[in-house]
Amino acid sequence: MIINIVSMKKYILGLSILIAAALCYTGCNEEDFSSREFYEYLVFLLSKEDNNVYSVSHPYVKEGDETIGFFSVGCGGSRPNPDEFTVELELNNDLFHKYNRLTFDVDSDKYARLLPVNRYTIERMTVDFPQNNRNQYVKICVHIDNFGLSPDSTYFIPLAIKSVSGGYQTNPQKSNMLYRVDVQNYFAESIRRTLYTDRGKKLFVFNPNVVDISQLIIVHDSLGQVAETKVMKPLSRNSVRVMAGEEKEVRLGNPTVEELNKGAMILTVDNNNRVKITPYGTIQIEQIDGLQADGETYWNIYREERSGMGEFSSYIKYFYLRYRYRTLIVDNNYTPWVYVQTALRKQ
Repeated sequence: MIINIVSMKKYILGLSILIAAALCYTGCNEEDFSSREFYEYLVFLLSKEDNNVYSVSHPYVKEGDETIGFFSVGCGGSRPNPDEFTVELELNNDLFHKYNRLTFDVDSDKYARLLPVNRYTIERMTVDFPQNNRNQYVKICVHIDNFGLSPDSTYFIPLAIKSVSGGYQTNPQKSNMLYRVDVQNYFAESIRRTLYTDRGKKLFVFNPNVVDISQLIIVHDSLGQVAETKVMKPLSRNSVRVMAGEEKEVRLGNPTVEELNKGAMILTVDNNNRVKITPYGTIQIEQIDGLQADGETYWNIYREERSGMGEFSSYIKYFYLRYRYRTLIVDNNYTPWVYVQTALRKQ
């Protein structure tokens, strides 16, 4: 029993000496340990979403103008790259085709589109990456002509790393990227759903089939309520698309072509914030101008109104509209006219 206790004490003493020696060694070599490079210097194209998509919002411009965006070439590692190197980029459709297959399968009507090459200019396809770049990335500028691009389509510029000099390697998971061009204007955007609440009334009129809208006689506005949540999409620098009256999208924010052709209208805002209402598809629509109840404010106008007090206040976007519309049934037959006055309020 005494021998076992002595042996145990020697074992514990020996183990303690080994631990102390290891700690001493680690402490003496702390500087070398911390200076080691833990990660490889892998070159990559920055992306923020699944399928290596990099989305950039581009405000609509006038015809002939352009809007600017950026993407980045990066170099991973726990320290800045010790040597300068050069990255050569190329247009490569492999990831683009893979994206369409994985996202939409055989539903080709929903496939993303390649942005036509005459719609953009990339400032440089050869990127010189400076030595000891503490930012660990280099930005590249893209000039986009987005005039007339549809908010219902997805547009990509497919980029890939073609080569890297100086012995540096690419990150195989991030060697290509889809630069997505998302359109927007002051009233709505395509990168996410822009919702407006529609709080209005159906008008009761004396002569609903009047040909000259200026001869319309409004009796009262209590025929019925319009209460909807609508998705607004940008169409140009100063115009948007939204469903008229009680016309609906079965899937909010994902309308079919048939739904848009039947019931969508276009709102165009001029420099005086007056709104012109026009049909998007086969719908027939006419605006009813005039003064609101206060006798000073016109219908068919865009206005911003302050909400809240002090530092918590904000300005809310409103479209005050009054119009009539009817939708196509078949051939040249339409539904009866529906008369609406409403306030579209941005959520």
